[in-house]
Amino acid sequence: MHPDVHRIIQRGMALLTAGDIQAAEAQFKKALRINPEHCDALHSLGLIALYKQNFPAAVDHLIRAVKNNPGDFRIFTNLCVAQLKLGAMDAAFASASRAILLNPDCAEAYLNRGYIHLCCSRFSDALRDFDSALKFKENYEDAHLNRGISLHKLGRFEDALAAYGEALSLNPQRAETYDNLGQSLASLDRLDEAISNYNRAIELQPTHVVGYYNRGNALQELGRLTEALDSYDAALRLNPHFAQACSNRANVLQGLRRLSEALDSCDRAIALNPNFPEAHSNRANILRELGRLDDALTSCNRAIELDPAFAPAYSNRGDVLSELGQASQSEASYRSALSINPRLTHTLSNLIFNLNYAEQSTALSIRSEAERFGRLASAMRKRCYDEWRCETSPSRLRVGFVSGDLRSHPVGFFTEELFRNLGDSSLDLFAYSNGEAEDDLTERIKPCFRKWKQIIGYSDNKASEHIYNDSLHILVDLSGHTGANRLPLFAYRPAPIQISWLGYCGTTGVEEIDYVLGDSVVTPENDRDHFCETIWRLPETYWCYSHPKEQIETGPLPALENEAITFGCFNNLRKVNGRVISVWADILNSVPGSRLFLKSRQLETLSVANALKQSFLDRGVSSERLILEGHSSREDYLRAYNRVDIALDTFPYPGGATTLEGLWMGAPFITMKGDRFYSHNGEAIARHAGLSRWIAADDREYVQKAREFSSQLGELARLRQVLRQQTLNSPLFDAGRFSMHFEQALWGMWERRTQDKSRSRARTLS
Repeated sequence: MHPDVHRIIQRGMALLTAGDIQAAEAQFKKALRINPEHCDALHSLGLIALYKQNFPAAVDHLIRAVKNNPGDFRIFTNLCVAQLKLGAMDAAFASASRAILLNPDCAEAYLNRGYIHLCCSRFSDALRDFDSALKFKENYEDAHLNRGISLHKLGRFEDALAAYGEALSLNPQRAETYDNLGQSLASLDRLDEAISNYNRAIELQPTHVVGYYNRGNALQELGRLTEALDSYDAALRLNPHFAQACSNRANVLQGLRRLSEALDSCDRAIALNPNFPEAHSNRANILRELGRLDDALTSCNRAIELDPAFAPAYSNRGDVLSELGQASQSEASYRSALSINPRLTHTLSNLIFNLNYAEQSTALSIRSEAERFGRLASAMRKRCYDEWRCETSPSRLRVGFVSGDLRSHPVGFFTEELFRNLGDSSLDLFAYSNGEAEDDLTERIKPCFRKWKQIIGYSDNKASEHIYNDSLHILVDLSGHTGANRLPLFAYRPAPIQISWLGYCGTTGVEEIDYVLGDSVVTPENDRDHFCETIWRLPETYWCYSHPKEQIETGPLPALENEAITFGCFNNLRKVNGRVISVWADILNSVPGSRLFLKSRQLETLSVANALKQSFLDRGVSSERLILEGHSSREDYLRAYNRVDIALDTFPYPGGATTLEGLWMGAPFITMKGDRFYSHNGEAIARHAGLSRWIAADDREYVQKAREFSSQLGELARLRQVLRQQTLNSPLFDAGRFSMHFEQALWGMWERRTQDKSRSRARTLS
């Protein structure tokens, strides 16, 4: 070595140690002018370039250095770091591996290679390298931290917590570690602790964008949507280009029912990252709620195009197709989602519910899918209670209700008067709400409950723990396989007796649900094999409606003024299938001058309305004979029945709340005799309302009855004047009587359980 070069290198090293980077760099460059391939000068300049974040220069210097000294593991170690910064993973991996080959005790090289494995989703390999790093350098903070990340990715969350604990014992001031600790706590459903750690990360580093983002995610899971929105906004103030935060922010705004703002936030996420499938899928959900079904379908398809393995996009597409009335295509999309991820319980529920609209489905085929759901729920649960804290010989039963629809919704309308009446009963009521929206009805029923607990965002494990700790005797599911259900938590059996009632007319498939409530019409003995639950039949009717609070008078028969019959159906348009359209077209073709009035939110979508018009046109009915309307206020919706002479029910899925509201407004209805729980609802309502003659046995008789009744204007006018009171006097609206039957049923279930346990003990003793 040239003596001047040696002195220059020494001077540069001293300056580097003293922190005078610029002066040190000048010395090393001076050395290179004397010896252009001087290894130490090149290595040092590579380190300085790394420090200055000039990564291409760093790689250039270090490659030249390693060519001159291929046996120096330190150069390969630093070269690996520079290559990593440039995203050259393969080259970085080769450099790290070479460093380990040259020095098998080099902890830094194992750390680097482990990090590359981590970036490439090779989590087990990453863990092995981080373990090797710690073998040679026990108090290596970065190795503990990255080891924790690897364990988290492998689903070993408890072990990850221990690794982060080691890292924090070495450096309790590192925001990144608290943030990662929070993520593992969140995965363990310890969300409050997770939020505390995110807060600590933010406290240590107020510009820690990911900390705000992750805190927003945890708050969203807990249903604390306003706070979640604040966290996402904070993240976006620090990084306005954070597309994932924009997308999740949109979900929160959707939950807050601020749909236009939610759509704007989703559009912003897509503008930042047009190839972001999750944002396109979220956008579809928002558009579906806004009633823009065609646009929603386009967004779903775009998400799938970007990532054909993104299961939520197929699930969302299934929801949109179902709204569009395309039951078979909807089923196919749900099944595509489940083929990618068979553990999507919400998607499987949606599939099961959608099968009820399909003409080709049978009660037994739906039961088969429901039992598949039940097996999945049991496989995914973390425990199943078999002992409970409730009083064994109670004077009052503690009864919980789980629902996402305790508001102005059919479930709310069917339960309001029941809950009011049970307030003076021998039952203590507990509500577990899984719904984001609350309204006037919610406020009216809340005082009926001893406790009202919001469980939205809680995992099934945590929600079931809360319910278990309330020492219930009976837990009632009010959702079944409808939206916002929490059926999987019933697999934990947080109460000794569990019932499914009202929200879904069919078997849940959940083995841990003991009973389904029915009556002699909707759940006849012949249908016993449709259920995995035991049927408990109430004496008269399994449901009772709360009459509308709106003050709307029944108008005169429209046909008297119009000189023509107006048939009508305000059911969800998903219930209007090809067979229904054919029967209705036959009616219109056989009743001269008659018109059909359909009212459903889906009709606001132009393609849906046009497709429906074409279906009728194909059957000889011109669009001039159709009155198509979309969503309106509740008052306007009820008042619209004053434009209907005869309501036509759908099949095999008839109306429920809409039918009862139509009767309250004086509109009689023709319905079809059913062959399963939900399809029996129409005939059950008709019998109680005194309209047994209006039940058709088949398509031909349905048309015949429509033709016959439409010719009897005098009888229709008379019936219109008495039908409201006639229906109000029936068991369908007798809340006091129904509440007594409901209370007696729950006590009957408890007494049966007590007797069964006594018999079991007697058998054991004998």
